[in-house]
Amino acid sequence: MLEKRAPRSVEELLGIEGSIANEYFRAWSALQLRWKGLKQRPIPQDWQTYKSRSALREELRVNRGATHPVNAMLNYAYGVLIGRTQVQLIGDGYDPTIGILHGRESERGMYPAFALDRMEPMRPVVDRAVLDIVNETMFSGGDFAIQPEGVCRLNPELARRVAQLAHEQLRDAQLGF
Repeated sequence: MLEKRAPRSVEELLGIEGSIANEYFRAWSALQLRWKGLKQRPIPQDWQTYKSRSALREELRVNRGATHPVNAMLNYAYGVLIGRTQVQLIGDGYDPTIGILHGRESERGMYPAFALDRMEPMRPVVDRAVLDIVNETMFSGGDFAIQPEGVCRLNPELARRVAQLAHEQLRDAQLGF
């Protein structure tokens, strides 16, 4: 597609990237989560199967407002990745806020645009960490907490596991991190 007609703007390129990301996460849509102890700690019905990277509630249609456990784990793992990326960039002498594709001129100095640009190739490594946890874990309702606004959060023990596995996967990838 890009060879036939190059995007005319960064916004158009990001739109193409977004469409590809939607297809990528659509492939995850059959992902089943395994649960235990549901009589003591029930979960929402829509947590049985992964549906979408987007929040399920309309008012939380940003990825930061995860309403599903898989999205909450992805968000946490991406937080690990962005943190590692920013430290690496600063250590290498770069300003993590001066980006290209994620550049937001109005938020320069506050928004880690270059770190977001730089972390993109490593997202699949972090995704693998989350998939490994989903495939290896029998979750309980206590592994997650639903905030009053409907956002799903990880409990501290699960958050540590996600962070540890993300760090290990990134280290093992040995791609400059």
